[in-house]
Amino acid sequence: MDPTFDIDGLDLDAVAPETPEALAQVVLACRASGQPLYWVGGGRSLGAGIPATVPGTVVHMTSLDRVIDYPARDMTITVQAGIRVSRLQEILARERQTLPLDIPWPDKATLGGVLACNVSGSRRLAHGTPRDFVIGLTVVDDNGKLTRSGGRVVKNVAGYDMAKLHVGAHGTLGPMAQVTLKVRPLPPVRAWLAIPLKAGMHEAAAARAHGCAARPVAFDLLALPGGPAAWTAMIGFEGEAPAVAWQVARAKEEFRDLAHVQIIECQPNSVDAMATRLAERTDPPSGAVAALGCLPSRTAGLAARVLADMPGAVVHALPGSGVVRAVVPEGKDPRGLLPGWRDAAGPGGWARLARAPRPWRQADSMWGPARPEEAISAAIAREMDPDRIFNPNRMRHNTRLTDGKPS
Repeated sequence: MDPTFDIDGLDLDAVAPETPEALAQVVLACRASGQPLYWVGGGRSLGAGIPATVPGTVVHMTSLDRVIDYPARDMTITVQAGIRVSRLQEILARERQTLPLDIPWPDKATLGGVLACNVSGSRRLAHGTPRDFVIGLTVVDDNGKLTRSGGRVVKNVAGYDMAKLHVGAHGTLGPMAQVTLKVRPLPPVRAWLAIPLKAGMHEAAAARAHGCAARPVAFDLLALPGGPAAWTAMIGFEGEAPAVAWQVARAKEEFRDLAHVQIIECQPNSVDAMATRLAERTDPPSGAVAALGCLPSRTAGLAARVLADMPGAVVHALPGSGVVRAVVPEGKDPRGLLPGWRDAAGPGGWARLARAPRPWRQADSMWGPARPEEAISAAIAREMDPDRIFNPNRMRHNTRLTDGKPS
């Protein structure tokens, strides 16, 4: 490991603790000196959030990658948070189990990073998001103490589930050292259909998917430059072979009149990786990515608005979840489009940049206008990290000024 690491143009000293206790010692030492800490897992989300401005120490989390406990019959697993997603899935697959989250670039992504950024993909329609799988969590608090919440059995929480606070908090409440997850059986059969849609049929396809008798585990709308149609509907199924065969046949009938050309059944050897590849379409190795949210009924229309405003963008929409992601074409600055997208998203909707070059990463472009619930987040952050040593400035509510003082 290099002794230094670049975070937003700051060349910082780097450490790589190999045990939770060593991680706690790093936190304790930096708390005593008031020095910020920046967590790095697979490095896939370094372009997210507000840029760092305060020098500190980079903590590489990938050495924390041990399997602590795996009682497969209980369908739970306890691992350290730096484990790569691909390795975790390989371990689960040996017991015919899986974590159905469709994480892009699983060979790089760490479990802690996935949880911190609340990353999910196509099958969230059926299985939910990362927070739905966390049943126990060990974190290091701002005093350098290991604190635990939840447990190693599925039904173990009475009162407020503290573990859920850390999912989506981008490491601003402390580093995750160890995670207990509930897992699912590995489906015997998976299948995907690709439906190039006739012009203007994207909203009809999304509406039909909501009442589809075939009950898919995933329904995506994908716009790719130069494709055979403006939009392609991707429909995923999983389960026992007879059930999936019936679902595929039924879906072909239900969507046949919307198809621009023949519906394509994806080859079996490509099925297992399909959801991951779909997620990677809008999480490329470089470049800016926009993310939007709305009511599920508005998703297809919002995705079309994004494509109309940014011709040539790769747009990936999840109509069942109300989520849209878009890769910004090279040379396009989307910041001026965000207010219009927020209006199009409707009540409760949002639009922001999920990843962007450093000059674009102001608070409003990365997180949108301040929302009333941010006052609650700010109050929690003040209690859990009063000195702003955990990933300062990444989110609006944990701002730390360049002179080192919390704001």
